Amino acid sequence: MTGVVWWMSTPRPGPNGSDPAVEARRSSGPLSSAGAPGLARRSLERPEEAVVAQVRATLAGFDPEASEGPKRFADAVFGLRDAPQMAPGFVEVAADPTAPIRVREAAADVLAQEGSAGSQQALRALLDREDLRGDEAELWLLQRVGLLTAPTHETATWVAARMETAVGEEAAALAFTAGAVAGRPTVSEEDRAALDGALQQAMAASDPRVRAAATAGWGNRHRDDGLSTLVAMAGDADPRVREAAVWGVRHLPGTGADGVVVLGAEDPAWTVQRVALKVAATREPSDVLGTAVAMAAEGDVDPRWADELTHAIERQLVGAPRDAALRAVLVQAVDSPSLRARIRGMLAAP
Repeated sequence: MTGVVWWMSTPRPGPNGSDPAVEARRSSGPLSSAGAPGLARRSLERPEEAVVAQVRATLAGFDPEASEGPKRFADAVFGLRDAPQMAPGFVEVAADPTAPIRVREAAADVLAQEGSAGSQQALRALLDREDLRGDEAELWLLQRVGLLTAPTHETATWVAARMETAVGEEAAALAFTAGAVAGRPTVSEEDRAALDGALQQAMAASDPRVRAAATAGWGNRHRDDGLSTLVAMAGDADPRVREAAVWGVRHLPGTGADGVVVLGAEDPAWTVQRVALKVAATREPSDVLGTAVAMAAEGDVDPRWADELTHAIERQLVGAPRDAALRAVLVQAVDSPSLRARIRGMLAAP
């Protein structure tokens, strides 16, 4: 199986929580049944084998990075919306171990992006299949549930229940997903409480992979009431957990969240420092600026996070005075010639 796909790679939804390509397709006008290749209304009357064949033809050679990729994906989503009985075909393609991984992922993404109750039921059925256990795509597919913008009660309870028995990488993938589902505004308080409980239990697991994923999931809730938990996890013994805690506060305002970022910037693990500086570069000017400047002045700059350091300083200085004394301290104190040159250029003239 592949490892858990961490928070950095989670696709960011477009307007109204949907895929940008789907939004573009929607804005261009209603889609006729002929607008989605291989997904015409007449396909509803065909045997399941023919339905599966049509889905395969629709997604054959799918490449999300190709110029026609977003349009093909949007057409498939709208085609499923227009012909919901095609959902079993997408399940079969996503579960097929002989299909290219990108095609399998696209099939699951279509179900998640379409997002209706029927598509969610199909997605859960896909993930409950015994022949998917141990498959290289299982963990990635589990995280597709986290892309649902309006998870149903059945989906929320399915995630919470499955977390009760999951271990190892499966538990990590589910924890990440649970946080995303719990953060959706359509989820009831009762369902959110169940998911929060499952996440808190996972954050106490002995396996650091599970603790890290649960911490990342907790941050994905994007709720202010989770800050104290992230502060506690920022002191975990494993750097992967601390890294997840720092990343988890990126959308939370206030000095409490800034404190977690500062702790991360001063962490002995360079991976935690790097994430802290990425987060610092997105926040409003704050005490994080002083920490970033101090790190530059210390001189021992790891080239692996030099970019994050300069970007953090640049972002933080947008709202701070660009006085000559500050420029002089930065330029003169940094030992790395390449980093010094970049900072000099960055602070050259107002």
